[in-house]
Amino acid sequence: MAATVLCVDDDPLVLGVTRLALERRGYHVLTATTGAEALSMLRQAGEEIALVLLDWRLEDLDGEDVLLSIKQISSRVKVLVTSGDGSPAALLTESGGPAAGFLEKPYSPAQLLRSVQRVLGQETQTAAA
Repeated sequence: MAATVLCVDDDPLVLGVTRLALERRGYHVLTATTGAEALSMLRQAGEEIALVLLDWRLEDLDGEDVLLSIKQISSRVKVLVTSGDGSPAALLTESGGPAAGFLEKPYSPAQLLRSVQRVLGQETQTAAA
């Protein structure tokens, strides 16, 4: 069974490209354009979601607040933070924080797939994109 990834980004173009790249590799993809929508989806989907791909700069909620709320809802779900503005998100992963990884924007489909596979422990899969 393919892993389910929840992609959270307020840019519809980023969501579309990310969804396409992940679905082409067999992932089941859910999308949310706000932090509140993502948290609601996570509460409803429960254990179905293996990974949240979280944009650090959302219009409605601060990325750190969303990240901490995600971990309160499910300590099991992995979170891969994305950002293009040099945010401190990378520090969250380096200090044993709640994020499982950081992916700097803009990223290519191949970079996205490598990061997702690494976080989900699927490094042996090939990321042809």
